[in-house]
Amino acid sequence: MNKKPDISVIVPAFNSAKTIRRCMRAVLASKQSNLELIVVDDRSSDKTTTILKSFSKDPRVKLIFHKQNRGTPTTCNDGARIARGNYIVILGSDVLVEKNCISKLVEPMEQDLSIGMTQGTLISAFSHDTESIGHFLTIFGFPYELYSQRYKSLKKPMRIFGARAVTACRTELYKKIGGYDEDYIFHGEDTDFSWRVSLAGYQIYTIPLAHAYHYHFKSEKLAIAHYLYYEGPKNQISNIIKNTSLPILVPMLFLNLIIWLGLSIKCLVTKRPAYARGIYGGIYWNIRNIHITLQKRSKIRSYRSGNNDTEKIMFGPIGLRQYIRKGLAWLRYV
Repeated sequence: MNKKPDISVIVPAFNSAKTIRRCMRAVLASKQSNLELIVVDDRSSDKTTTILKSFSKDPRVKLIFHKQNRGTPTTCNDGARIARGNYIVILGSDVLVEKNCISKLVEPMEQDLSIGMTQGTLISAFSHDTESIGHFLTIFGFPYELYSQRYKSLKKPMRIFGARAVTACRTELYKKIGGYDEDYIFHGEDTDFSWRVSLAGYQIYTIPLAHAYHYHFKSEKLAIAHYLYYEGPKNQISNIIKNTSLPILVPMLFLNLIIWLGLSIKCLVTKRPAYARGIYGGIYWNIRNIHITLQKRSKIRSYRSGNNDTEKIMFGPIGLRQYIRKGLAWLRYV
C-alpha cells in the first residue's frame, strides 16, 4: 500500500478464533476505503494465529504477533506505533462494525478540531440491546455506562466523559498523551485514556449512529471474573491518583477505598476469599508503586491544558437517586 491511509484500525486479539475473521472482514468491507487494518495477536493459544495469517496477502492488513501475553493496553500501543493514519480506531476482536461506522466516527473530528475522540454505539449481537454509548464517573470513582432506555433513541452526537468501545482518536493526540497505560492489563485503561484526552484540552463525543455489534460470550466473562477483583481496585485507584485535582482526589479516593474494602468483606462472608485477596492485592499494588504513579501524574501535568473543563463534565447528568440505585444494583451483582 503506497498511499498513506487516512485511518488506522487497530484490533487487539487474544483467543479470538470465534469472531476475528468476521471482525476483520467487516472492517475491510467498510465504506471508508482508505484505511489500514492492524491486528495484534497477544499470544493466542487457539486458532486465532492461523486465521490471521490467512489475511497476510491483503496489502491493507498488518499483523503483529506477541511472543508473550501482555494485555490489551500494550497490544493497542504496539499497533499504534506502526499506525500511519491520521486517526486511530480501536475495536475489540469480538466487534463487527456496520459499513459506515468508521467513517461516522471520524467525521466529527474532521469538522471540529476541539474533538479529540469519539465512540460509537455498541449493541449486543444476541439481545440487540445497547450495551454502551460512553460513560461518566461517579464521585466514588466508578464509571457508569449510558446504556439505559433514556439514551436508546439518541440520534445526535452528545458529549461524554469516557469512551470505552468502538473508539476513534486523533493519532497525534494518542501519541502526545502516551497511549494506554501499559501497567494495566485490562479494566480501567479506557477511562484513564479518556481522562487524559480531556485533560489535554480535547472533547469526547458519542456518535449514536455509528453502530457496531458485540459478540461477547458469557463463558468468556466468567473466565476473567476473578482477575477483575485485582485489576479493578488496582487501576481505579491509580486513575484517581494520576488524573484528579487535589480537591476531588481526596474524597474520591476515600470513597473508592471504602467501596472496595466493603466489597472485600462481602467476598469473605460469601466464601470467596480469592476475590478478597485480589482486592487487597490491587490496593497494595498502589501503595508499593505510588512513586511510579506520582511520576505519571507529573507527566500528565506537562501536557494538561489550562482550558480543559474535565471536572465540569466528568460526573455527567446522573442524579443522587440514580447513583444510589446503580450502586446498590452493582453491589448485589458482585
